[in-house]
Amino acid sequence: MTNCDRDILAVLMAAVPPEPWPQWFTDALDRGLGAVCLFATNTVGGLRETERLIDHLRQRQPDIIVAIDEEGGDVTRLQAEDGSALPNACATGVAQARERGRYLGDLLAACDIDLNLAPVVDVATEAANPVVGVRSFSSDPETVTRAGAETIAGLAERGRASCLKHFPGHGDTRTDSHAATPRVLGDRKAIATTHLAPFAALASDVDAIMTGHIEVPALGEGVASLSPWAYELIRSLGFTGPILTDALDMAGAGEDPALTERGLTPIAARAYRALVAGADLLCLGAPPREHEIFTGGYEAVQAALFDGAIDRAGLAQRAARIATLRRPATRARVDEAAALEFGTSCALAHARAIGDVVRTAAFDLLDVRSRPAYAAATTAPAIADFAASRDARIYLELAAVPADRDLIIITRNPATDAAERDRLDAALAERGDALVLHTGLAAAAPEARHVLAIQGVSRAHLAAADLLLRGEATCGS
Repeated sequence: MTNCDRDILAVLMAAVPPEPWPQWFTDALDRGLGAVCLFATNTVGGLRETERLIDHLRQRQPDIIVAIDEEGGDVTRLQAEDGSALPNACATGVAQARERGRYLGDLLAACDIDLNLAPVVDVATEAANPVVGVRSFSSDPETVTRAGAETIAGLAERGRASCLKHFPGHGDTRTDSHAATPRVLGDRKAIATTHLAPFAALASDVDAIMTGHIEVPALGEGVASLSPWAYELIRSLGFTGPILTDALDMAGAGEDPALTERGLTPIAARAYRALVAGADLLCLGAPPREHEIFTGGYEAVQAALFDGAIDRAGLAQRAARIATLRRPATRARVDEAAALEFGTSCALAHARAIGDVVRTAAFDLLDVRSRPAYAAATTAPAIADFAASRDARIYLELAAVPADRDLIIITRNPATDAAERDRLDAALAERGDALVLHTGLAAAAPEARHVLAIQGVSRAHLAAADLLLRGEATCGS
C-alpha cells in the first residue's frame, strides 16, 4: 500500500456491502478507508447484529468513522425493521429535543457508531416539501436553532458526534433532491435570516456539516454540494470541522458533461467537483451499488490529484479533520419502553384533528401514498403492526375495498404528489365519510370532513394514532 492510497481512501465514505464482504471492500478497509455510512440493509437483526458488524469493521480498520442517518421518527436505520420508537422532529418541541437526542445517542452508542448525520436544521417554510417535511423541527428559524442545539447536546451527552444538514437549507422547495435539483429562490438577506440562521448559530457547537444538493442563486452559482461558494460560506461562519456532502448518487447533484467526456462516471464527476470545491468527506451513496460508487469516488480523487486540483497535503488536512469524528466506545443500554412512551407523548402533543376522528367500529385502511416516508426506503412497518392490532386490512386500490366497514385513508403529501392527490380525491368522492390519516406535516394536510394528522409513521406516531382512534386520548394531550 502506498501513502497515496491511504490519503485517497481517507476522504471516502463508502456504503457497506452485504457479508461475506467482497475483496474490493476488505482491501479498502485494510488500506485505510476513512468512513462508512450504514443503511437499513446493514442493520437487519437489530442493535446486536449491528454491533457485531461494526466490531467486524473495526477489526480490519480500527480508526474507521462509522456514520448513520438516525434522525428518529420516519428516518431510521437502527430501528428500520419495526419502526422508530421516537417522534419526528416536527413533533418534538424544544423542551423535548435534548431527551430525544439522548435516546438517539443511546442507539448509536449501543453499536459503537461515531457520527449521527443529524440533526436536520432545514427550516420548513414550504409545508408541502416532499423530502424535508416532518424531518424539520419548525418553520421558525429560532425554534429550529434551539431544538437543533438541544439535539446536539443530547447526542454529546452520550458521547456521539453530530452533523447539521442540509446546508444552506433545504426547507423552501417542492423538489426532492433524490430525484432532481431543487432551487431555493429569494434574496440573500431573506435566506440568511431564515435558512442560514440555524447553521450560523450552531456552527461552533456541532461536529460536522453536510452540504445539500440545492441551488441557491442568491448565494452563488451551481449546486451547493459541488460549488466553492458553499464551502467558503461555511468556513466564514467560523466552522473548522469536517464538511461532508450529501450522498453523491442522488440525482439532485446533477451532471457534469465536461468531466464525463473525460471518462469519469457521473458519481466520479460529482465527487471530483465536490472535493475541489472544498468538501472534506465524500458521502458516496447507498446500496446496492456499493462497488460502483466506491470506484467512482476513488477515481475522482485520483483524477483531482493528477490534475493538480488538489495535493496530498490538502488530503492530509482533510483526513485530520475527519479523524476528529471518531468517538470512544461506551456500549450504552437502550431503554426501548421509555423511548416509546416518550415518543408517543410527543406525537400526541403534536397531532391535529378535524371532525370526528374516533373509530371504535371495525375499519379497513386504504393507502394512497406513492412513497411510504420521507427520504427513506422504509415500508413503514408500524402501519402494518397497527393494522394487525386492530384487525384491519390494508388495501392499495379503491376498487378492492369492501363497503361493510369504516374506511381510513392514509396520506403523506398529496399537495405535491399528483398521483396521491388523484387517488385521495377518488376515494373521498366515493366514501366521503372516510377518515383521512395524514402522516405528513399537519400544515399540508388535505381537506376532508374527518382528518387526523399524526405527522409520522414511526411506532410512536402509530401508537398515538391508536389511542386517538380509540378515544383514549386527545390531540395535544
